[in-house]
Amino acid sequence: MYSIKVDPVTIPEICKVSLGRHSITMITALLMKILSVALLIILGSQVTVAQSDCDCSKTLEQLVFKVEHEYPGFGAYTKDSLAYLSFKKQRMDLSRSTNESNCFDILNGYTKYFKRSHLSIVQQKINSEDFGTKAVDTINIDRENFQNHVKHTTDVFEGIWTSGSYKVGVVKKDQDYVAFIISAQNKSWKEKEIKFKFDKDGSAIYFMGDHSQVSDTCRLIKNSILYFCKNKITLTKTFPQPPLSGNDLTDEINELQGFSLKPLSSQTLLLRIPSFGYENRERIEDLIKAKKPMLDSYENLIIDVRGNSGGTDYSFRPILPYLYTNPVRHLSGDYLVTFTLIKSLTDWVNDPANTKESDLENVKQDIKRMEGNIGKFIPYNTGERFGYIKQDSVLLFPKNVVILADGESGSSTENFIMNAKQSKKVKILGTPTYGCIDYLSVIEFELNCDKYILYMPTVRLERAEGFPIDNIGIQPDIYMDKFVKDWILYAKDYLENKMSACITKPTLKEEVLTLKKEWGFKFPLPSKNDTINLLFIEMEKSYFTFESKNMDSVASKILSIDSTFYMALSFQAFKKWPFDLEKLRKAKKYSLNDTSIQRLIFGGDYSYWIEHDTVGALKQYTEVYNRYPDSKIAAWLAGMASLWSKDYSRALFYYNRSLEIDPTFYHAYYDIGDTYKESNQYEKSIENFKIFLTHYPSKYRIHTVIGDLYLALKDPVNAKKHYLIADSLKNVYSGTN
Repeated sequence: MYSIKVDPVTIPEICKVSLGRHSITMITALLMKILSVALLIILGSQVTVAQSDCDCSKTLEQLVFKVEHEYPGFGAYTKDSLAYLSFKKQRMDLSRSTNESNCFDILNGYTKYFKRSHLSIVQQKINSEDFGTKAVDTINIDRENFQNHVKHTTDVFEGIWTSGSYKVGVVKKDQDYVAFIISAQNKSWKEKEIKFKFDKDGSAIYFMGDHSQVSDTCRLIKNSILYFCKNKITLTKTFPQPPLSGNDLTDEINELQGFSLKPLSSQTLLLRIPSFGYENRERIEDLIKAKKPMLDSYENLIIDVRGNSGGTDYSFRPILPYLYTNPVRHLSGDYLVTFTLIKSLTDWVNDPANTKESDLENVKQDIKRMEGNIGKFIPYNTGERFGYIKQDSVLLFPKNVVILADGESGSSTENFIMNAKQSKKVKILGTPTYGCIDYLSVIEFELNCDKYILYMPTVRLERAEGFPIDNIGIQPDIYMDKFVKDWILYAKDYLENKMSACITKPTLKEEVLTLKKEWGFKFPLPSKNDTINLLFIEMEKSYFTFESKNMDSVASKILSIDSTFYMALSFQAFKKWPFDLEKLRKAKKYSLNDTSIQRLIFGGDYSYWIEHDTVGALKQYTEVYNRYPDSKIAAWLAGMASLWSKDYSRALFYYNRSLEIDPTFYHAYYDIGDTYKESNQYEKSIENFKIFLTHYPSKYRIHTVIGDLYLALKDPVNAKKHYLIADSLKNVYSGTN
């Protein structure tokens, strides 16, 4: 199980209040990405469920009742009533014949009927054992002695560092560094408890807010910032005084976390905003203020919000004056009044952390309007159903603006784009956005079973009926097709009227050479036909990045051109386990007339899988590596043959060599994990399998392997945790393993 913090509250442009942070627990890393888009507007505080009746059919009945009576989008998604009733009956029948372990799949399947609609159900942790191993280590250190020591130290790592409400001391112990808590608002952390450790090479162990342990890599930046790359955690040094401070320090941190405003040329600026999260609102406002002289003098502005899954509309408001050319029209919306909504708003009003009087008064008035209207839609605002956002003046610069958006630009980012599209000087370049802004303001709804939490929106936007965005997305003004390799360059040239470099389609040979360079393909091209060469490199890349459907499709295209192209037959044979040995024998037959390096590359597989000749396979793959020592695939093949020969140290050498050549060749982490498993080094095996899963979460069956390894280490708690993860992810990634 994973404990994940969702982006704080998102409020649409028509909303009046900004509400606080919210944490929920989810079962998969993938859900983190889905819910950062789908659960962007969360009101109130988490509800503790008192009931514990987990009969699946009863839970589904309650879920259906709540959706049918309390979800504002229910009518829009069930216009085909016969289809919905048939689907519901099928789910009900399943729920009566299933066991508790499969119930979540049935409940989740029901909510998926409503697609991208801010409606979802998640499992929560209910047993303490679900939390896995916790950090409880402390350090025996005297604060006064530590203070005196770091005052005179020449070690740039030692000192006092801060991140949010955490203040830690870093001290060197033997050859490693240990960070201990000095103070923290998180009550689960006590003074002198160890927050993280790292060595001189940057390998780190970090303990999260719930004390769960994660591996990471730590970088020291300009002797002022500690940056944990994987979890994107930043600490700044406060004592002794670091070299960076003020705007220089802020700029460096912003750059690390993807927030920046920089010139691309004498005419064009690039503004990157990776998130409109509530926690970033001040960061964005400060960035815009600090760079105001630039914004006031450059003719063109590119705003890159690709991958920005949303947050709160308050975060993008500082940008709007630079887009404005005319009054921006907006529509209001309607609350669907429920007891849960009233309770959430009441809890928010009673939260001492919320002190802004105007916000509090507005929410109190909303609660009063809701009384006596349970189950009814009431206007979100008491005034007009539409309105205009007006500015006193139109800024002279920038004169032209391009916004780059893609399929991961969602929720409040889509509100930003909808607002910007009304400006006469803005163009949207990219692909259709995520499509998730018709129903907003998500809150928790209680179910009878305390294992599940239901999230549903409470507001229906006026626009939704006539101009829906959910599951469609906002269409760009200019579509970025797959031949546009550099969107920023394209946008820059578009703005500066230098389009020729962008719109000239590359030749087939240029496409082959580009893909060859991108993938790091070091071998000679296998064919005189560049169409086959292009497809072959794409096929190989798809194989090693676990895109099996695409690999199979590309292989079929190659075989439609040349039915004897044995390399495509070989890849198809390896599509799934157990391998198709009949197809592999056919490929071997076609390969006999080939004298190129490719015959040697695939010959090792034929030797091992068809002839069970490990010696022959090792000889062939070692020769391939010796001839192409800078090829990650050659190194990987040599590692695989070494593993077949049970030469584990040599296998590890070759697999690590493939990562040296290309650090993004994440496939190798699986093979390293497999090698450590075969050599009974279970802890190292687990470590590498976990790294592999961070890049390929769809390979959920690896969690079962990790569970088996924990059992071998006599750790049933962590074993159970990974078995549960594998089971819960089965529905999410069905058909991908």
